[in-house]
Amino acid sequence: LLDALLDGTAEALDIPSELRIVAVAEYGRIATWLAKRCNAPGEIRIYPQGSFRLGTVVLPTALGDQYDIDLVFLRWIGKESTTQSELKAIVGELLASYVESRRHDPNCPKLVERGRCWTLEYSGLRFHLDILPTIPDDEALPNGVLLTDRDLFRWQHSNPIGYADWFRQRETETEIKKAAAIVASARGYNIADVPEHLIRTPLQRLVQIMKRHRDLHFADDLDNRPPSILLTTLVAHAYRGEDSLIAALTAVLGRMDSVIENRTGVWWVENPAHAGENFADKWNTAPERRTAFLDWVRSLAEAMIDLRTKRGLDTVAASLGSIFGESQVKLAVTKMGDRTRAHSAAGALTVGATSFVRPSSAGARPVPHHTFHGPT
Repeated sequence: LLDALLDGTAEALDIPSELRIVAVAEYGRIATWLAKRCNAPGEIRIYPQGSFRLGTVVLPTALGDQYDIDLVFLRWIGKESTTQSELKAIVGELLASYVESRRHDPNCPKLVERGRCWTLEYSGLRFHLDILPTIPDDEALPNGVLLTDRDLFRWQHSNPIGYADWFRQRETETEIKKAAAIVASARGYNIADVPEHLIRTPLQRLVQIMKRHRDLHFADDLDNRPPSILLTTLVAHAYRGEDSLIAALTAVLGRMDSVIENRTGVWWVENPAHAGENFADKWNTAPERRTAFLDWVRSLAEAMIDLRTKRGLDTVAASLGSIFGESQVKLAVTKMGDRTRAHSAAGALTVGATSFVRPSSAGARPVPHHTFHGPT
């Protein structure tokens, strides 16, 4: 029950497929338009990074419930050919011209400058695009990039593609195939034809539900809220292939502290795609942030221990809602009920060795009809 509700809660946080299609079409349109009209030297590429690339997007708790989609804007030129401020300005001018070309479109975005990126805000859609100007990092080819920062003198190193590859390697091929099989069964696909963006593995779901609790826990303390890249890295390091979400969450919460390094008095969580970059660097200049992080992990672990003592769908759902958000848990309960009734009507509902609902097979145990007020 807990696994089904946790998975359903993460699903309710995910970007809907139809909205994802719109977002992908929009940044594809931007890339095509700019590539045709850019007179500046250097080939242009635009590709997703961060949670959109990793499949760990979560619905924010504020900002009008807009999904945050991070993109890399790569100009293929050498570092000696530009400066941070020049690159940032050129990308801003290009994006401004794109916005101008859309001025009569009801979904015309508004361009806003941020410290490291430019943001396209869409008032009529449920997402905004954060576009990060970059150039290739000659010391970390083929996928390393250098990015600008308005407040820092030196170029900053990053490797979004390398990080995503590392994240996927934290999962086994078996886990990915099992997740694909669940989608195939639910949507009528052949397993080989399941689109990658529909697959959500236990690790991806684990990151999503932990990011959700983090957002709620630190809603009034944004300065101490751990960044997603730090949280995602620690979760992926602590994950050991558990296919039950409740087991994975419990185990990861118990392991996270042990994967944080202390290098001669310096707290360190290294970027697995760029050696020498410390995702926990702010813990050393603002130690209260590390204290807040550990307190949060401890509070979530205690909440999960208490949750596992609950019995009955209503009680479990109410307790889960107080931890991860009432509206998303209610959606999970509704969807679970719909799926249970659909499988029951087909005479195929069984529970196998894992928490996932699957068609009848040898050795599986049939589940009695459930009304969600008690079995009948």
